[in-house]
Amino acid sequence: MRKWLAENPRRSEKALPAVKITVRPHPRDKHKMQVTFELPSVNGKRNRPRKTAPAHIRDKDAAIAWGHSILGDLLREHMVAPQGVLREEKSEPKPEPKKERSQVSPSSVMTVGEFWTEHMEGDYFTRLAPGTRQDYAKKWTRYIAPVLADLPLDKIGREEVRALRKQVQKLPKRGSRNTVLGLARTMLAYAARLDIVDVDDLPTIHPEEGGADPEETPRYSEDQANRMVEAAEKIGPEHLAALLLMLDGLLRVSEVCALRWTDVDLERSRITVRHNISGGQAWRPKHQKKKSKPKSVGMSPRLVAALRSLERKGDLVLVHRSGRQHTRSTIQTMMRKVQRRAEVPVWSPHKFKHTGVSVMGEHNAPLTLIQGQARHAHVSTTARYIHVDEDTHAEKAAAFYAAMATKRPPAATTEQKPGFGPN
Repeated sequence: MRKWLAENPRRSEKALPAVKITVRPHPRDKHKMQVTFELPSVNGKRNRPRKTAPAHIRDKDAAIAWGHSILGDLLREHMVAPQGVLREEKSEPKPEPKKERSQVSPSSVMTVGEFWTEHMEGDYFTRLAPGTRQDYAKKWTRYIAPVLADLPLDKIGREEVRALRKQVQKLPKRGSRNTVLGLARTMLAYAARLDIVDVDDLPTIHPEEGGADPEETPRYSEDQANRMVEAAEKIGPEHLAALLLMLDGLLRVSEVCALRWTDVDLERSRITVRHNISGGQAWRPKHQKKKSKPKSVGMSPRLVAALRSLERKGDLVLVHRSGRQHTRSTIQTMMRKVQRRAEVPVWSPHKFKHTGVSVMGEHNAPLTLIQGQARHAHVSTTARYIHVDEDTHAEKAAAFYAAMATKRPPAATTEQKPGFGPN
């Protein structure tokens, strides 16, 4: 009988020497428990291996019991047998040669490529919009697969992460590179969630640090936005309507493409966002859950006027000159013409939404009102969209205090009582 096996959940009374087992929620996966084993030191070094309990174990007592069930194997794996514990004669362990990349032991875990095909495309993708699936597939093919596809999931280490970082340097913008790294991180976390690989065997893939890309600002200024409105008026009513739907209505490009006259109430100055396209397919609007009520946004007077001036050519509010539905690409082409005519930087049309949100904030709209107009699920998202420069912040703060001062009554004077205040 092996006397070194622990006999109770906390510390073994019979272990020679004692072993301590502690449990906590896993720092990288809150749905799992991390079990830490305090083993006797080896060669004077602290010996604390950690293991992740199976996904179905959610409480500490069960995790400790599971730790006891694997303790024997763990001691054999992580310890040189202490004197008096095992009867086998102790022998000096031979130092293992450092393994080169080509000497890595074979793994029975599926490769990253096999996992992507079977679980990402076959399961995870079913919950995503078609456009997101297409975008992820491109990122996988161009950047992740060339580096990781042939490797077993449990053989991805720091070297492989460095190789992935080198691969994504082909992308010019930091945000684009971080999107690829985030996809790789999501894939590995999903593999751990399915218990295909132990989360402790996976590397941490941190995003690149830094602020916004230096060649872009988060938004257009209000003056630039007004210049674009003037330019769109000169180009034509469809250009003006498309611009204002994004700038004032805060619609996304794909929602502009799918907008129908039945969604527009000109009398009440309201749009109910019911339709969207993603990857060329009809899809529910972003952040709208299945079977949930569509959200509405208000329209500015100039947006109402722009929509009234449009010729109705069918169910869709905006129709391409070919008679077909607009796509993201055709709307972007229209907006590039507006941006160049206005002599402003040519950025993604999503900048119009950031600009519209920021302008509402600059004109003292309540944060919850802006959140509703932007249709953000969380007010923290809205706060990230509001980009106001430091000078504007300072001017608004000064005006706020000035307005407060005019509303305050004159300071009341009271007779000084003996014993209070300075003499």
